[in-house]
Amino acid sequence: MRQDVGDDHDDERDHLDADCAVCLSQIFQHEKFRVLPACKHGFHVQCIDTWLKNNPTCPLCRRIITPLPTKLQRRHDDDDDDHCFPSFLLFLLRQSLPRWMENLDPAELTLTICDYLFEF
Repeated sequence: MRQDVGDDHDDERDHLDADCAVCLSQIFQHEKFRVLPACKHGFHVQCIDTWLKNNPTCPLCRRIITPLPTKLQRRHDDDDDDHCFPSFLLFLLRQSLPRWMENLDPAELTLTICDYLFEF
């Protein structure tokens, strides 16, 4: 375990305990990120968008990425910066869901959870 004595880096408190597999940098609360619907892996928006221009697969698991249905894409495009952190929480939540929930329609489950989160 690494210990920094006298190290004064306040930005480490913003770290969300996740790394972008494309750029290998930490993902912070204030940064935009994207979660791939098929595999639920998360990346910085700029990193994954650049990756997907040249590769049709997830950089981590190589699962083929299909475009979001039009309704979901419109909703995703309407998201603003305020939704960035709740989306990341959703990403972390989905990583810890029980195995039986993997059979549920990911898009519908995501919309339901997001609707619940944004009511508050």
